[in-house]
Amino acid sequence: MRHTALINRFHAFILRWCGAMLLLLALPAQAQEARLDGNMVYLPVVDDYPQLYSLQLRVVANRFPIELTLQHVGAAQASLAAESPYYDGDLLIVPHIRINGASYWAELRELASDRFQLLGYGPNDNSSGGPHDHLGWQRLPGQAKDIGVGADGSVWAVGADDFGDDFGLYSWDGRVWSQNRGSAVRVDVDPRGRPWVINSDDEIFRLERGRWERISGAASDIGIGADGSVWVVGIDSRRGGHSLYRLQNGLWKKVDGSGVRIDVDRNGNPWVINDDDQIYRYEHGLWIRVAGAAKDIGIGADGSVWIIGANERAGGYGVYRYNGSGWDLIQGSARQISVGPEGEPWVINRDGDIYRSVGR
Repeated sequence: MRHTALINRFHAFILRWCGAMLLLLALPAQAQEARLDGNMVYLPVVDDYPQLYSLQLRVVANRFPIELTLQHVGAAQASLAAESPYYDGDLLIVPHIRINGASYWAELRELASDRFQLLGYGPNDNSSGGPHDHLGWQRLPGQAKDIGVGADGSVWAVGADDFGDDFGLYSWDGRVWSQNRGSAVRVDVDPRGRPWVINSDDEIFRLERGRWERISGAASDIGIGADGSVWVVGIDSRRGGHSLYRLQNGLWKKVDGSGVRIDVDRNGNPWVINDDDQIYRYEHGLWIRVAGAAKDIGIGADGSVWIIGANERAGGYGVYRYNGSGWDLIQGSARQISVGPEGEPWVINRDGDIYRSVGR
């Protein structure tokens, strides 16, 4: 069994606290957190898309492996957050549960409709790992439709304010979003911190010395690598989505292949997603199929590759990080993603809320 030593310690911990029947979190202000109170586990909101609900589970203290029985199912008692528990198949992932004043993650397997088994747990201090990674997410002010992060750390977002068919453009200064001239529907940022945008007319612009410079051509998505390579997804219809182009000497060179979403790695190689959610990477002039399915993709200057998966959840879709051969599921859900220079993802969820990872 995975993490047997951790489970043994957790078992002893639960028995000790259940015997004393202590209320670990009695403060009303903490009532909306996932928590262990005595032998009861309270999950105020659980994401089982398209439904949200609350669960109360009772720890069966005299059984090992540890089992929990379902005591109550009801309407969600809190709003969905980045660290809300969620289902992944028959696994119930709890990224954050408060136990004796400390934050833990836990993974439960649903054995039956009213019975769960504890598979693993650990403190949220990055000192222990589990079968799923558990990032911390920081909610940022404002809302957005798209986001782009450059290799220099510059962050730009397409806002949620309506400019006809386009939306406002904002830059992040580390504390607040500053509105800039112009509007767009898609954005990415080059290594010099310059945003490149696409508007609702499929026109391409780059911000150069405070002025928007029109770039020839038309596109539906854009990706820029840490080496400065610029690729776009065109607007023509073809099998798999649209044609792909690379900017060379100020001109767009058509490259064999098609897709609907694109980003570029630090070596200038594009990764694309087609209209069947299939993932491909370009290497030595050939397209190589990558396992998995995705809706959006982001690549950091450190080489890390992240996707928004195709498994629908309340906040959008699952978030995954490439491990070299497959995808590790990360807690949280989103619709759009971009990745910072050190591999930190920035995401936008279904409601337009903006989050960035913390504590990695």
